[in-house]
Amino acid sequence: MNKKDLNYIMKPDDFKKSNKLEWNKNTDYWTQSELRQVVDTRHFLKLKLQDLFAEYPKDFEFTIYDFGFGNCWLLELIIELKVNFKYIGFDFNKKFIEIYTKKYQSLQNIKFIDQDLEEPISQELLNKADFVFTLFTLFEIPQVDKVFKNVSNCLKNKGKHILMTIDSFYLMLALSNNFQELKDILKTFSDYKNKNKTPYFFQDIDLGDKNSTKLKYASVLYTTSDYIKKAQNNNLDLITFDELIKTAKFTPKVYQYYEFSKK
Repeated sequence: MNKKDLNYIMKPDDFKKSNKLEWNKNTDYWTQSELRQVVDTRHFLKLKLQDLFAEYPKDFEFTIYDFGFGNCWLLELIIELKVNFKYIGFDFNKKFIEIYTKKYQSLQNIKFIDQDLEEPISQELLNKADFVFTLFTLFEIPQVDKVFKNVSNCLKNKGKHILMTIDSFYLMLALSNNFQELKDILKTFSDYKNKNKTPYFFQDIDLGDKNSTKLKYASVLYTTSDYIKKAQNNNLDLITFDELIKTAKFTPKVYQYYEFSKK
């Protein structure tokens, strides 16, 4: 690994532009394929959702915001659980919005919005959500403080933020072709974090049994502490943390689940 592999100089806005370009390339694969993280975590998240929804009256109507909705796998799970809900999906990928607006056009309780998650959310959507989900979204965003602010602003009091991500060590492991490269990136990670900075880069998409050589996604190396502190700075308290271990696959991963509550 060498310096060109990491964005030592690229500014956050330039990184975002590059990320949008990569998502334009990734859209067909993302909407037409079984995604590794969805295959791994779908049942896990469904059980979590059942527990979350069980805390409310049976006839309760949930207002759910999905930040970075991607291929709508969260929406599919919610529909399967047969609860009353209003859903708004937010994404900066206009192709996703076009595809899923057409797919769900007959359902009045579902809406999709073109939204840069680092930009303020429209006033009429604030303080309305019972749940805001960020599922494998935040490790693509270098200015994640702004997203946590949006999450907090959108939630009702006692509303919950559900965050799922990949342990940053396994993002670094996936970038490395050998042990020396892993050691190099771990040193870079240490150097950055000790200066209160966060490195970010693009890596090959995990196809399950191999890595793509053409499709890439963004990885910003946040730690567990980063997420918790940034949440606390935005009036969100951690109430549940869990992990899902999937280290026996071609590309090892440990998935993390966070549940925050707005004060």
